[in-house]
Amino acid sequence: MSIWVCVWFRVMLLLTLTANTHCLLAIGDSNVKTASVVRFDVARNGWFLQFDHVPTYTSLVPQICSGGCADVNIQTIVTCVALRDTLMFHNWTGSANMQFDSQSCPLFMHTNKDMSVDGFVYVTHPPGLFVHNNITALEQYADVDVNGTFSLQTRVAFIADIGDNLYELHFNNLIIDLKPRENKQVPNTLGVRHECAERGLIAPRLSTMFARKDETNSLVCVWECALSHIRSPFNSFPPMYNAMDKDQYMCVPIPKDFTAVRFAFDVHLRVSTSGPVVLTQSFYDDLNALADQIRYEAGTEYGESIVILTLSGSLFEDMSLDDILQAHALNQNQLSNLQIVNVGPSNRRLMASSTAVKVDGVLITPETDIKSNEEVTQLKQTVDTSAAKSIEEFVFEPTQQVVAVDPVIRTQSFQQLSVAATPSPAPGTNTPDDTEVSDPVQGGVRDAAYFYVILIFCASLCCGKTMLQFCHRSTKRS
Repeated sequence: MSIWVCVWFRVMLLLTLTANTHCLLAIGDSNVKTASVVRFDVARNGWFLQFDHVPTYTSLVPQICSGGCADVNIQTIVTCVALRDTLMFHNWTGSANMQFDSQSCPLFMHTNKDMSVDGFVYVTHPPGLFVHNNITALEQYADVDVNGTFSLQTRVAFIADIGDNLYELHFNNLIIDLKPRENKQVPNTLGVRHECAERGLIAPRLSTMFARKDETNSLVCVWECALSHIRSPFNSFPPMYNAMDKDQYMCVPIPKDFTAVRFAFDVHLRVSTSGPVVLTQSFYDDLNALADQIRYEAGTEYGESIVILTLSGSLFEDMSLDDILQAHALNQNQLSNLQIVNVGPSNRRLMASSTAVKVDGVLITPETDIKSNEEVTQLKQTVDTSAAKSIEEFVFEPTQQVVAVDPVIRTQSFQQLSVAATPSPAPGTNTPDDTEVSDPVQGGVRDAAYFYVILIFCASLCCGKTMLQFCHRSTKRS
């Protein structure tokens, strides 16, 4: 009977390990086992896996098995030497920046160096893994079956610095089955845009798609609205052509006349202290939801407004919020009427054991009768109160590892554009409404005519050169 029990147990274990979209996770000595779904992100061209159970950590270190890796029996509390020996164990490959000092203590715990494995596997926030859709790397590190599915064995070390050169160490051991997706790579700009379409993505109305590199050096498909429009949701990738919610992605027009308040606050995250922070879409989804809540709160005072929250330097900030407003004014030939009042920055409050991520925000209202100091102060108070109340009530997903959100709202600037305040033009000059607007059809015909004239001219030169060479050769033969 015991033999059949062992056989049954091994069969069930093999079925679990070979599931196409699941991974077996084991966390250190706790032996916690759970299943996590591997999700392919079309826009970012790679797989994301989020951990269900996360032990205490200071640093996260990913590693890949390069063949014949055995389980390592470790103690939860380890010394520098034990930590180094465990991480450098035979056939486990990690980052080239995983270095140690003369006493074998880690040097990578508090650096911003790249801790990915060969630019192929990254740790993310919330804690998880991102694996590039890279055929070359998969062939190097993973096993492949007859159906073209790769089996990648990885682990993530959760390292907590507890002082006195002692560390708490846990591992997530994973075997991930990945089916690569092929994309045509074209070196020129037009080809890059076609690549996004080949992935099955579409550009919402009044927008364009293009590819840019993210923090993992991967080509990511993003979308950008035409001038005088703002993306909604702002922190989002272009939708799939067959997505049920694709109509919710739109370009919202900026009011012709507006008053805007730029502000900022800090979100404190418990992130890995080693390597850059790779945020997943779930964090940006929470930012979009918080922006909607602030807009609702401020709407009771200033009506239908636009509120945007984003992170400086993120994938979604192809233009800064200030640049978006200035481009809108320039697009209306009203840049000279855009009034900007910058406010002195206030001190940021830093918290221990967390990383402060600065969130940039803007509230745009069509109200332009805000002139006096009292009205400006009232606007600032409304923004501060609406943001602080929304932050207090908003609940981030527990997986986001948000330690706290600073309720202090830092006002950055006030901006106002009132086209009605346009000064009278000098005699003989055109106002924007009087400016001649070219007919796109006539312009297209004119451009086409120029093109064909140039084409005929170039063809004549080529024919003339050919005739001269022919005559020259005929003369030499004669």
